[in-house]
This record gives sequence, C-alpha cells and structure tokens, in this order.
Amino acid sequence: MPMLSDITLAFVLAHVLADYHLQNQSLARRKATGTRAMLWHSGIVAALALLAAILLILRGGDWALLAIAAAMALLHLVVDIIKRAASGALRKREQNRSSTAHAALYVADQALHLLLILALVEGVYLRCLGFPAVATGHRHILQGALLLALITKPANVSFKMLFAKYQLAPAHAAPQTEPGAGALIGTLERIITALFIYLGQYGAIGLIYTAKSIARFKQIEDNPRFAEYYLIGTLYSILFVVLAYHIVKAL
Repeated sequence: MPMLSDITLAFVLAHVLADYHLQNQSLARRKATGTRAMLWHSGIVAALALLAAILLILRGGDWALLAIAAAMALLHLVVDIIKRAASGALRKREQNRSSTAHAALYVADQALHLLLILALVEGVYLRCLGFPAVATGHRHILQGALLLALITKPANVSFKMLFAKYQLAPAHAAPQTEPGAGALIGTLERIITALFIYLGQYGAIGLIYTAKSIARFKQIEDNPRFAEYYLIGTLYSILFVVLAYHIVKAL
C-alpha cells in the first residue's frame, strides 16, 4: 500500500517545480529583500498548486482541493516571510559567514513546506474532512516526474546551500570553465544514474564517475582543494540520486 496518496505526490511535485525550477537565482535573491519579488514567487506557487488541484478534480477529486491549494499557497508565503526574517536576523548578528546556520535555515524551510503539504492533504483533506483519495491511474508517471524534478535543479541548489563553506575561491576554482557547465554535468550524471538504477545496472554507474574523473584528472592532481571539493560533490550527487530514487519509489 502506498505511503502517500496521489494527491500529495501531485502537490509535492507542484511545490518542487515552483520553488526550484520556476524560481531562478535572480528571483531568489530579490525575494530575500523585496516584497514584489516575494509576491511574484507566491503567485507562481499558487498557480501551480491550483493547476494541480484542477487536474486532480478532473480525476475525481472534490472541489475542496481548491481551498487546500489556496491554503498551501498562503502558508508557503508565511513560511517564506518567516525565513526572510530569520535570514535577516542572522545577517544583523554578523553570522552570515556561518554557512552552517544558513544551511540549517534552508533545510528547515524546505522541511516545513513539505510538512504543511502533508498536513493539509493527508491530515485535513483525507482524514479530517473525510474526502476519498484520488486514484489518478498514472501514479508511476507522478513518481517519475517527481524523481526527475528532484534530481535536477534541487540537487544543485541544495549542494550549494549545504556545502557552501567548501566552495572554492576564484583562485582555486577550475580555470577556463563555462558558467553553468558544472551544474549541467551534475544534472546529466544524476539522470543517467537514475536510469541505470531503474534498469538494475548498478555496475554501469561507476563508468559515469570514472569518465568524469578522467576529464578532471589534471585539476585533481594539481589542486588538492579542488580534489576535495570535487570528491564531496561527486559523493553527494550519488547519495542524492540513490536516496531520492528509493524514497520516491517507496511513496
């Protein structure tokens, strides 16, 4: 029996798309200080939540899902406001150099968003209000879409947030690299890794990282700091996709 309903999966997918894929770095930076940017982001969250609700209604869900979607968007805004206030407090205390505090704030923010989705759907809609779960008939598509959404941009963003203190200064960074190329390489390697896991070809996963290491061998050999950062990123990438794959599959 699935741990979560198709409704929850759909709303979690909507959240991931709105909070990562439809929020670029510029919007995220402006959202941290500007009200207009925050409201714009909240509008994106609301639009995707309402779209998910409408699609679920078409598959047999109750119209109360629109109210659930609206509540999600409103609570998302509240959490973002709280996060901005907490981030501002860190800066005022001159703790902005402490990447650990900001990493913890990032994890708490995302955990709270997900917990609110679970509470509204699994707790309020399904249990308290007693509405029946929606069987979309395409659960495997929902799971696949959620997995793909997670192992792409969220993995890149979370690595930067969680391991900010290990990021290389320009003097130690890889020279003559195209901006964004590293993130794209990481995204492609995680997608290929997920495909190999799905096919049961676990041994083939090593070929991806062998090829990647050969391409960076000279930098790894000449720059110990780059080697450490590269190894952390590679191990994190593997761990992220393996955990994401099995967690989404278990849902």
